[in-house]
Amino acid sequence: MSLHVPTMLVALLLVFVLFGVSLTFAHPFLREKTELRLWAMGTWTLVAGFILLVVRAFIPEWIAVLGGNGLVFTSIYLLSRALHRFVLQHEAPRWQAGLLMVGWACTALLLEQPLHLRTSIFSLLLAAQAAPMVWLIAKRGWHAEVSLRTVAVTFGLAAVALVARATHAMLRPDEYTGFFQASLGNGLTYLASFLLPLGAGFGFVLANLERQALRLNEMATRDALTGCVNRGAFEDALRQTLEAAHRAAEPVSLIIMDLDHFKQVNDVHGHQAGDAVLRDCAIALRGRLRAADTLARLGGEEFAAILPRTDAAGARHAAEDLRSAVEALEIPTSEGVRLRVTLSLGVSTAAPHSQASHERLFAQADKALYAAKHSGRNRSEQFQAA
Repeated sequence: MSLHVPTMLVALLLVFVLFGVSLTFAHPFLREKTELRLWAMGTWTLVAGFILLVVRAFIPEWIAVLGGNGLVFTSIYLLSRALHRFVLQHEAPRWQAGLLMVGWACTALLLEQPLHLRTSIFSLLLAAQAAPMVWLIAKRGWHAEVSLRTVAVTFGLAAVALVARATHAMLRPDEYTGFFQASLGNGLTYLASFLLPLGAGFGFVLANLERQALRLNEMATRDALTGCVNRGAFEDALRQTLEAAHRAAEPVSLIIMDLDHFKQVNDVHGHQAGDAVLRDCAIALRGRLRAADTLARLGGEEFAAILPRTDAAGARHAAEDLRSAVEALEIPTSEGVRLRVTLSLGVSTAAPHSQASHERLFAQADKALYAAKHSGRNRSEQFQAA
């Protein structure tokens, strides 16, 4: 059994052309991303390398070998640059460009060597280019977008296939006497070596789409100014927290907060100062809450905190902690003034076996906040059933 290498090369060429066309004429969102443009460039460079290798029967051998293999080395370098931009938001290290130069140099120096030796060395050099990309994702990107793991796995398998090809070429030089020689070992290792990076390309595109979806979800659920969850996400979180607490027979507390006399800050110092107050207060509040708690901006100067597994005494203590954190702030303005603000808070608690709805819990906390405002502000009040 053998695989016809020219047919396989043409098939690979067509598949990569289709993938390159898909990237090039994709939605503007994709085309505008630097990392995807680099990946598209890498794909087209690989196509150009394939073309030179396929037409070697019609052009001088040295042009096909030097140009074809050199472009394949260049393609892997461009893919590495794209991956670094995606994972680390900066360029690939210079030593990877050095690997590219080594690849070109070895191609030129080995032009007169037997094909099996050239195949073995070129395969090892390509594996050396692919391995750092696998390491990068494993160390820095494994817990980011799940689709990125596909890129690591496929490039890892491609590197293994290239090492296997290098080993096979040295052990069975009789199967590498001509580039288009039909043999099972030559065909299989060649197919695996260059088909797997195509899978990495699909994984990379999916990782970009996954990241964009996460960002859109973040925009839909987060307040842009403070980074707190917005009102819609807060209501969903409060409902889900209460349902989980009912099942586990655990208490849940809610704190609604309102900055005192915030309108005066905007009127006297401007909206830029008002925005700074909101941001700094959100940071201070978040710093006093637990990881399991949820901080939301309900609108304007009003915030809320959901405290799972927190009884009335714990919620009262948390409210005072939040109040004192905001009272201690000194917020600088562009005028050189350091603003001081205070916070009024209303607290309500759903007991472990309570069947209170999220609307009822919110109404209770809102009523307690109203009491705090009318009792002099800069204080917390706990809802007490009549």
